[in-house]
Amino acid sequence: RWTTIVPATQMDWIDGAFTAIHAKIFQTIGEFYAPYFIYYEDIDLCIRAKRAGFPLRWFPIDGIRHEGSVVLGRGSFRHQYYAARNHLKFVERLAPLRVKIYEYMRLPKTVYEHVIRREWGALLGIFHYFIRRFGRL
Repeated sequence: RWTTIVPATQMDWIDGAFTAIHAKIFQTIGEFYAPYFIYYEDIDLCIRAKRAGFPLRWFPIDGIRHEGSVVLGRGSFRHQYYAARNHLKFVERLAPLRVKIYEYMRLPKTVYEHVIRREWGALLGIFHYFIRRFGRL
């Protein structure tokens, strides 16, 4: 059992940068979904765990802080690529039908916005989603 001075907070999902996951969760729902490679794999696991009835709790621990996107660089080609491709894969796998409909109907606008902002990584990610290319770039 974990005890902290600050009570645990129930969460919908937890960033995978620093997590403790009980083995029973993996035995029940399986492991991280490998085709993501990076980005959304932690959210995917959390949603599946929550649907299986496992509570998700956040325990604040002093001295531990996650600096997001340090490895790929926020806004870099690879960051855009994985974020765009894996967003669509996540929607396909786990989103409610109304969200799927919204995201797919909005896709032309999303592509247009990426073109205007010259986000070539995001455009390649969207293309690779549709040709079913997953895993590492």
